[in-house]
Amino acid sequence: MLPPNTQTMQLSVVTELQDFHALKDEWNTLLYHSGSNVIFLKWEWLYNWWLVYGTGLNKLCILTVRDHERLLGIAPLYIHRGGIFFQKEIRFLGTNVACSDHMDLILYSGMEKEVTLLMLSYLNERDDLWDTMRLTDIPRGSNTLTFIASSFQDKPMKIDETHTTCPYLKLSLPWEKVYESYSSVIKNSLARKLKKFERVYKGEIIEVGSDEDLNPYLDKLLFLNTRRMKKKKLRSSFLQPHFVDFHRKIIKSLRETNEVKFIFLKVGNDLIAGIYLFTDHRRYYYYQSGFDPEWEKLSPGTLLFNYAIRDAHKHGKEEFDFLQGNEEYKYLWTQSYRHNTRISIYRRSALLRIVRHFENGKSRVRSWLP
Repeated sequence: MLPPNTQTMQLSVVTELQDFHALKDEWNTLLYHSGSNVIFLKWEWLYNWWLVYGTGLNKLCILTVRDHERLLGIAPLYIHRGGIFFQKEIRFLGTNVACSDHMDLILYSGMEKEVTLLMLSYLNERDDLWDTMRLTDIPRGSNTLTFIASSFQDKPMKIDETHTTCPYLKLSLPWEKVYESYSSVIKNSLARKLKKFERVYKGEIIEVGSDEDLNPYLDKLLFLNTRRMKKKKLRSSFLQPHFVDFHRKIIKSLRETNEVKFIFLKVGNDLIAGIYLFTDHRRYYYYQSGFDPEWEKLSPGTLLFNYAIRDAHKHGKEEFDFLQGNEEYKYLWTQSYRHNTRISIYRRSALLRIVRHFENGKSRVRSWLP
């Protein structure tokens, strides 16, 4: 295969749904061979997200770069029109709703710099296309951040390097070593609760994968999650119809490639707790869980996480990704974490100076709140 030629690279903009649909196979092929291969950048994830959330004044703005017919890069973007001054804002597809936890450009390995700079040069030159650009949840170590900072150095910019924290557990060691890395709180709880679950309650672990209709299990997970959240006096995302619609679409798409899984605890005829996972060739991603509050003393979450982590290790995965969130319970399983970065860029204008000051004021207020 001949190496790509920077002199013959061509950039195109995908703005129509049918053209987005036609990218499926080569999109996923490029993603698999890129350095940003995560479930949230799969064509299935972002296409289904757009079907649900690409409404109103949102417009597709997917940049593609090719060398002749070969796809070298994708910038999965859209334009959102809103805010206090109805400004045009470029965002990653899949962000702001539905929790796409890791985002980035999708680039041909070895051509990252050339392809990225071509995309950013196009965006920089299109004064009519955007007022602000807000790209969120880019891994802190990604070269994309360096290229953006250099390409837009003449424009006002705000970089939040620790926008979100994402704990994860490495699974490359033998299982005994992984288990030993758990906190003493987890190990002590597992020793007692697992024995009680198996011997006293005759409990079972139920795995549900691609060979079954997953909708009834999604419904059960929703029920358990909303009950648990209600007891904690929090509002579950699964109470939002669009959010549920997106997940019905995504599990239908990903079950074909065996990349979605539910694991439940069963006592008698009842599913008392469940965990919702996505998988790829390297990771398990913990997305959501729920349990019947009446079984809280059994620590069902601890039992589920232990089983899911062990299952990931058994299948040769490199890590278990707890995704975004600094919740205390995650650090009982691991001390490893990454940061995702948010970068905001503003075109120079009096109006956008007001927008920038307004956003900075909101950020300061949030930092004062508990």
